[in-house]
Amino acid sequence: MKNNNMKKTTELGIPSLSGFITLIVLVVVIQIASGFGVYFLIDNWSDRASFGDMFGAIGTLFSGLAFAGVIYTILLQRRDLEIQRRELEVTRGDLERTAKAQEKSQLALKEQAQALKITAQLNSLALIPSLYCNIRDKKKNIEIKIDNIGIAPAYDIDIIVLGVYSEEYIDLPFFISKYVNNESKKDLKIKKDKEGFYCVFDRLVYPMFPQKKSVLCKLGFPLRPSTLYLLLQYRDIQGENYHQLYWYFDNNFNSLTIADYRLGALDPVVPANFPRIIYGGDDYLNFKTVNKKPLPSYISKDIRELFKFSASTGTLKNEAREVEDRGTWTDI
Repeated sequence: MKNNNMKKTTELGIPSLSGFITLIVLVVVIQIASGFGVYFLIDNWSDRASFGDMFGAIGTLFSGLAFAGVIYTILLQRRDLEIQRRELEVTRGDLERTAKAQEKSQLALKEQAQALKITAQLNSLALIPSLYCNIRDKKKNIEIKIDNIGIAPAYDIDIIVLGVYSEEYIDLPFFISKYVNNESKKDLKIKKDKEGFYCVFDRLVYPMFPQKKSVLCKLGFPLRPSTLYLLLQYRDIQGENYHQLYWYFDNNFNSLTIADYRLGALDPVVPANFPRIIYGGDDYLNFKTVNKKPLPSYISKDIRELFKFSASTGTLKNEAREVEDRGTWTDI
């Protein structure tokens, strides 16, 4: 250890303690030599005393020793400062390496958290059903086909299909007299809006819709509507509710051929996680949410307003009144 310290001292360019002792001895020798020189070179003591008083030999000795001590102290301070500077450089290097390691660690943790987030999203997507509806015309029957193309079943499915008619196509009194059953005419609340439109709606309810399954069922419209609105709602296994609003138009409406219903709009494009929209009871012609949350504009401005001028297919003649689990099931 001692050899290592002496080696470090030499590397810093600072003399060791032995050098300091050598310097002191050199000063003493010079003082002794000067004393002997005064003694042998000056013959009488009075002259020697005068010479001593003139140069202050003893004071000079201590001054020399003090000066040597000051020099050595300065050298020691220089060495300590150099050692501190090197230690600071080493510490700064360690801090820089530590900071870089922490930065890399934080980046790795951030990437890991992002990967976990993506994994959680993918896992949650695997639990979301994927239902799709399609309307088609088969001679005099209008059918709806519902597919669950996802890998998870859907629950509590509720579908409202709203067929829109115009007074220009068939006036409302004639429609009521020809298609509405007698027992429903008395309490029927159907009416036309300011633009002469009125509607008939059909409802389908399924407690559970298995994955990779399809159901096809006839809708209860006696005449082909010019346009159709379809509100689809369902829940996933966690009870979260989703909805989509379809709007179909008949591309062959002005002709006498079979209707060609095409999808004109889909809001939103991806099913929205939104509170269940309810209707029924005394206020069945009005849409609202279970928690009084404002309805999306595509609900409140379109199907909700038209729904106020509608009647159920259950009021029509020779139409099936069942709502739950209608249709023929097949595998996809």
